[in-house]
Amino acid sequence: MKPQEFINRIVPGAQAAMESRGILASFSVAQAALESGWGVHTPCNNLFGIKAYGWSGATQLLDTIECIDGKTIKIKDTFRAYSSWNQSVDDHTAFIAKNNRYSNIIGVSDYKKVCRLIEQDGYATAKNYANQLIAVIEQYKLNQYDALTTKICIDAPTQGCVCTGNINIKGWAVCTDGISRIDVYADGKQGLASIRAFSERKDVNKAVNRFGWYKNAETSGFSCIIPAGKIAKGKHRIDIAAITSSGKVTWARKSVTVK
Repeated sequence: MKPQEFINRIVPGAQAAMESRGILASFSVAQAALESGWGVHTPCNNLFGIKAYGWSGATQLLDTIECIDGKTIKIKDTFRAYSSWNQSVDDHTAFIAKNNRYSNIIGVSDYKKVCRLIEQDGYATAKNYANQLIAVIEQYKLNQYDALTTKICIDAPTQGCVCTGNINIKGWAVCTDGISRIDVYADGKQGLASIRAFSERKDVNKAVNRFGWYKNAETSGFSCIIPAGKIAKGKHRIDIAAITSSGKVTWARKSVTVK
């Protein structure tokens, strides 16, 4: 398997874990690549070489290489077994998140710091483990996956609602590099509104920004009014475009009937 194919297969689970458990996606992908030899060595789908200590699931006895007191030796040990790579990625991040030994990497956004901390914490016995992880991240630009997908939600109008006066547009949008503005369209036509002033949304910040990945999530709300008469009577499509600070665009859509 080519490195990029391996990366593409691992990234979705790694990004999900980053959002839910606070572990950098670049680190998870690099560690999976390093531990499995880019997917070549994955006995029982165990990408990360996690041993079965305290594990109640399926296991397998395998030969392994350890570095002890500066000497490399071959021993047998029991490892966790999984039904798929996705399960391996999910269990790896759960293992990290639940283990106090590695709690110092949770929520850390600097991949170099994460790699050095995991070596300091004794995750692996290999020499220069941190530098090996950092080299993989930088060679394949894995830190690009630390930018989570933009999230946008239209709270109002509700889908298919009927409006007899002004149309109130309300919602929120978050992105790891920040939202610069919100553009409102009707039936694909721009110019109804462009919103740059955002409002407080502590509820959104609490729900989606547990580890602080999303910039300015506490002020992620937007709102505007389309005046009565600005859109003709009948059914229409309202599109909201969230433009990030880096210029990327994410869309959300609702339908509305004007009477």
